[in-house]
Amino acid sequence: MSARCMEVDTIILGGGLTGLSAAYHLRGRDYLLLEKDDRVGGLAKTEEINGFRFDMGSHVWFTSDRHVDALVKSLSGVSMLQHNRSAWVHIYDRLIPAPFQGNLFGLPLDVVSECLVGYIEAVRNPRQVSGSLGDWLKSSFGDGFYRHFMHPYNSKVWTVPPDELVSDWQTGRIDVPIAKELIDGAIGLKENMLGANAKFGYPEYGGTEALVSGLVEKCDSIECGACVSNVDTDLQVLCLSDGRVIHYDYLISTIPLYSLIKLLSDHPVELQDAVGNLRSTKVLLVNIGLRSKLGHEYHWIYFVEPKYPCFRVSFPCNYADSMCPYGTGSIQAECAFPMSADIDETRVAGETVAQLAKAGYLDISQVEFVHTRLIDPAYVIYDHKRNGSRQALISYLSSKNIHCSGRFGSWEYLNMDGCISAGKKAADSVLSISNDVIMASL
Repeated sequence: MSARCMEVDTIILGGGLTGLSAAYHLRGRDYLLLEKDDRVGGLAKTEEINGFRFDMGSHVWFTSDRHVDALVKSLSGVSMLQHNRSAWVHIYDRLIPAPFQGNLFGLPLDVVSECLVGYIEAVRNPRQVSGSLGDWLKSSFGDGFYRHFMHPYNSKVWTVPPDELVSDWQTGRIDVPIAKELIDGAIGLKENMLGANAKFGYPEYGGTEALVSGLVEKCDSIECGACVSNVDTDLQVLCLSDGRVIHYDYLISTIPLYSLIKLLSDHPVELQDAVGNLRSTKVLLVNIGLRSKLGHEYHWIYFVEPKYPCFRVSFPCNYADSMCPYGTGSIQAECAFPMSADIDETRVAGETVAQLAKAGYLDISQVEFVHTRLIDPAYVIYDHKRNGSRQALISYLSSKNIHCSGRFGSWEYLNMDGCISAGKKAADSVLSISNDVIMASL
């Protein structure tokens, strides 16, 4: 076989956490991971700017998956700092502990009253839920919570109103306090630390890319800068833009579903409608380096009102000292946009800095630099067409012996631990099929 043509048992497309996890769980087997960028990591990469480090969004480590937790603890160079979350909600010129629904104390009394009365009415007169997130939120929290926080904040993050979203994805992501917690948090008897990330870990050195580096050390067949031009699923042949041809037995794809479909030599025309139904957001990161230390230890703050371009602001310097030079501070703002939006990054960054300064979270005279980074795609939108379209695409690809996995490979909302778990499942699936083939040939 020529040097331009090779055979590999398993090809992995995409070198984010899912792809790297798949490679890790296939170690010792014949595989090749292909990453189009000049380094692996995907959304788990960490960017360094003038000695300041910024992740691709606010990522923290928490998991209930014992295998994934043990794997991360085994990675070389990954030393996790442990934090009690300091998360807040900025609303009506007040700062209250997150989550909003568990900590109303300190808000204007008319807002507290409206939220509590709406909650009581929702409990006393349960409404039918149609399956939309909007209905679920109103049924779970009442009209007051929905009007003041749930509707504006979710509309800001997802770039569409909650009625356009389904509700079945939110389990474990939107905390529903019991009545006593909600009331105690409203009258100031208790601060409710709800949520799976109430305690979280963060790498002492290297940002979230420390996880990437740890996985890479355990993987032995990774190629960066590899641009795939075509995949023939009938012949099970993959072509690279440099002319190389790779024959494969199994293909694990962690790249966006719509990107994968574009690479296929042939596919049913009706799948184009399914591809067109996949929606996601873009997120513009506004990374701010400061000449002086912050005067607080907050981890992140949610911003509800439209006048703030960002939906969340985090403070990387409070995650780990290694995230910025000694004596300095750092801020990262996340601003969401529809997938079709044209973004004036300079304008958005300027408005973000101005509003954060006006709210008292930074001193403009101490700004060392402002840097933007666009993430596209950023979050999968769970609208009413997503599930059927996703299933149609994944079912077709599965029939072609392609295993779709990961945040964008399977078009679902996964945290870092979910991505690592998804990579393991994809590898296990390939190994199971491979073992069945071997047994059948004996």
